Amino acid sequence: MEDNIFDKVHEVDLKKTMETSYIDYAMSVIASRALPDVRDGLKPVQRRILYSMIELNNGPDKPHRKCARIVGDTMGKYHPHGDSSIYGALVNLAQEWSTRYPLVDGHGNFGSVDGDGAAAMRYTEARLSKISMEMTADINKDTVDFTPNFDETEKEPSVLPSRFPNLLVNGTSGIAVGMATNIPPHNLREVIAAVVKIIDDQIEDKEETTIEEILQIIKGPDFPTGAEILGTRGIEEAYRTGRGKIRVRAITNIEPMQNGKNRIIVTELPFMVNKARLIEKIAELVRDKKIDGITDLSDQSSREGMRICIELRRDVNPNVILNQLYKHTQLQDTFGVIMLALVGNQPKVMNLLEMLNYYLKHQEDVVTRRTKYDLNKAQERAHILEGLLIALDNIDEVIKIIRGSQNVQIAKQELIKRFGLSEVQAQAIVDMRLRALTGLEREKIEAEYAELMKKIEGYGIKLIDFASAKPDEKKFLESYFNQEIMPLSSPTIVAKRQPFPFLRNEEIYAVVVLETRNKKEKIGIIPCSNNMLPRMIELPGGKGRYMLLEELILHYIGKVFKGYKVKGKSLIRVVRNADIDADALYDEDLDYREFMADLMKQRKKLSPVRLDMSREMDQAVIEALCRYLEITPDRVFKSEAPLDLSFIFQIQDLLRKNSELFYEKRVPQKSPDFRENESILDQIREEDKLLSYPYESIRPFLKMLTEAAEDESVISIKMTLYRLAKQSKVVEALCEAAENGKEVVVLVELRARFDEENNIRWSRMLEQAGCQIIYGLEGYKVHSKLCLITRRSEKGIEYITQIGTGNYNEKTARLYTDLCLMTVNEQIGMEAARVFQALTKGEIIEEVDHLMVAPKCLQSKVIALIDEEIRHKKQGEDAYIGLKLNSLTDKRIIDKLVEASKAGVRVDMIIRGICCMVPGIKGETENVHIISIVGRFLEHSRIYIFGCGERTKYYIGSADFMTRNTVKRVEVAAPVYSEKIKKRIRGLFDLMLSDNKKARTEDYHGKYSMIKCEGQPCNSQEMLYQEAYDRAAIKTENKVVE
Repeated sequence: MEDNIFDKVHEVDLKKTMETSYIDYAMSVIASRALPDVRDGLKPVQRRILYSMIELNNGPDKPHRKCARIVGDTMGKYHPHGDSSIYGALVNLAQEWSTRYPLVDGHGNFGSVDGDGAAAMRYTEARLSKISMEMTADINKDTVDFTPNFDETEKEPSVLPSRFPNLLVNGTSGIAVGMATNIPPHNLREVIAAVVKIIDDQIEDKEETTIEEILQIIKGPDFPTGAEILGTRGIEEAYRTGRGKIRVRAITNIEPMQNGKNRIIVTELPFMVNKARLIEKIAELVRDKKIDGITDLSDQSSREGMRICIELRRDVNPNVILNQLYKHTQLQDTFGVIMLALVGNQPKVMNLLEMLNYYLKHQEDVVTRRTKYDLNKAQERAHILEGLLIALDNIDEVIKIIRGSQNVQIAKQELIKRFGLSEVQAQAIVDMRLRALTGLEREKIEAEYAELMKKIEGYGIKLIDFASAKPDEKKFLESYFNQEIMPLSSPTIVAKRQPFPFLRNEEIYAVVVLETRNKKEKIGIIPCSNNMLPRMIELPGGKGRYMLLEELILHYIGKVFKGYKVKGKSLIRVVRNADIDADALYDEDLDYREFMADLMKQRKKLSPVRLDMSREMDQAVIEALCRYLEITPDRVFKSEAPLDLSFIFQIQDLLRKNSELFYEKRVPQKSPDFRENESILDQIREEDKLLSYPYESIRPFLKMLTEAAEDESVISIKMTLYRLAKQSKVVEALCEAAENGKEVVVLVELRARFDEENNIRWSRMLEQAGCQIIYGLEGYKVHSKLCLITRRSEKGIEYITQIGTGNYNEKTARLYTDLCLMTVNEQIGMEAARVFQALTKGEIIEEVDHLMVAPKCLQSKVIALIDEEIRHKKQGEDAYIGLKLNSLTDKRIIDKLVEASKAGVRVDMIIRGICCMVPGIKGETENVHIISIVGRFLEHSRIYIFGCGERTKYYIGSADFMTRNTVKRVEVAAPVYSEKIKKRIRGLFDLMLSDNKKARTEDYHGKYSMIKCEGQPCNSQEMLYQEAYDRAAIKTENKVVE
């Protein structure tokens, strides 16, 4: 023994140590084991069981799991107090006679009302009940606090959100140190009604809800085993003070028997009474002669319900026996109410109203935290969506940046620098699965192609491959290859002295892997696009059988490369980048038109962005092609369909004889609003005119230009041009006007994508004729469709203004639905003149009163008009917004439309293409209705309608509600002041809304489905064309009568 061992002994006060230890133990039992929390009505073990089952994804829609697994998870993670206590609590939550609304759905032997124990946990299974999902609803939305578990390796909820007052609904019982709780269960409807009553009183600023009002709603306990409560005094005392005694009596019935005897039938027992022990007690009383007159006692209970049968002698009074049973057995029992629960981790006895108020306070906290969470998530998502919308509006440039960056980090930095994005937005953009999207679209095309070719085969035209060719056809094809194709082929073998050839954009090549005699491999390439030969080779026999030129070349490619062994072959097509940022490359010292012309030549040689192949090839060959083309392997796609589907138009011509496959021939009709052989300009001076393409001919507009070119009183013609026809009558009229000495100012947008070369050609012709040419604005594309004719009349200067929704293109005027408004309104004309003055100076319009002019005066005016409708609705007046657009992506306008819907404004939208708004969401966009019409003609007109009745405002314009249109382009929309034209536009709009043949409606998931045709079929495009025919016919008849 150490010498100083006694120096290490510390004296302690045994009494104080025992007191401290006992208090710690007592509080542990009270707060952590035996008593429920007033907020969710659960003891810690019950809460941990439910949370463990949620973590196991053990919901009511999932299969049952072994209880041993549930108990093990609960014990290992949250409740290290032995498996028996956990399993006991789990069983109790599943027993219908113990829990009023079971929180666990048990499967197997979970005991009985006779007191039988549950089977071992390895034999039973369980899952959460449907109502328990309401206990844990929104727990993942930061609605409750989480605390570390016993070993701080996990976190558990300190309380559950509990969408219903579980403490009162299911009740509880428990014995702590020095105290106990015994709360009876209640009817769910009654408890919820009481909560609603308290909420309503708080909302209506009434006096605080009284206990008397609550007692009128909650009548008393609702025990799961039934029975009846004797009197209300005990109930009221318990509900008012938190303590009381409630007498509960079994439900019995006295039945006469055939032999003159009577029997007592027990169908319901007081809560927590053990049926087997009760029967034993009755038998004991009979045996001890304390109750005389019972001849037989049996338990006849079954799945259909409880039934205890007590047979009596003929000479006894059954009511006397029954009263003796009530006195000496648990057929009549007392339920001692102690409404004790933890409030802020402290035990407290409460009355009924206090318990409900504490629950409501908890729900206020849950709802507040959930709302904050949802708001934060929505703001985070909105922030990301803002970035994605920017990417959508600039998709070509975004792809160019990502493709041109060495890694993801550099791409993100470039996106942030170029568009002012945040780190999160840039990450979301680079995470977009563009490749997956492309592949998906390709699969759709291939599936559609296969279905289309199958249908075409039914009409006697079949596209074959060499394997399905007949012997005589193979002989013909070989001869055709030798005589027609072989002499014109231009093969290349890639070698040191023969570099990899330049592959033209979207042209088809046959590529072959060749093996030399010394086993070395080389790549051979042959162009398959040859204007000298037909793409579809007709086979002899007149049976409508064809083979594609490139397939024939690929089959006989070995004949071209004699002396080599063909090891692999495929058709390939390269798609090159077509995106050039002209503004970024332009040097002000250069002639802009010549600069654009050179740029178009460069575009044909830009970097490849993808490689399409018709067959699988060795990976080494694919990698070699990728090196030559400087693309990555993930840009290589295999296609089952032909690489170029343009031959379909040739098949279309072959099928012309099958009239049922084609639309009925329609020709744009003469507008009855114009009189023939009279001045168009004079007719417009009489009243505003509207043309509706393609139903009405563009000729009155062309005639207006030609007339203006020849009219001596016309001073100037000013026009914006975006896309023109290959043979443009518009350009001819403008050239004629310039040659006749008129001032002709034309803005030709040289950056109109894929029409640059066409516009360069027209600009040269216009300039040679003497027109003043403007090439757009720096930083903004000019997309407006605006024409201004200025003439001198007897009354002074006069303006004739034309505003359209579509391009000045005679071809698309037969294919696209567009509107063309011609007016002599002076205010509109003066503002149009200001637009052209600004364009000639390289400026943009900052303020207008009548027109809408982007980028400064369109978005804001639209938002102001939506605000006006919101204001009318809030004043109790009717309000309406109607829009017809190609696309909707402008977030500011979308947000304002959501606000209008919330205010109750009806919003009808016809949107053909991209729509970033989802209708029908309750509380958000439930007043928004969106359809898309996809028919014979491309829906292209833009119509904006605001208001109801006499205050309705109508606009037509060139702008979709996309950010690129509203703030990054010059767009013009004009008001319609003619009542006649207003009525006509409203008729067009309402007819399109009624379309049930070609229209699709968008649902609250953002998905489109065909509108069900109920009642009269309505194909708006066909009906509008028929109306144009009818109007033209009426005019002709009137002319004949005259």
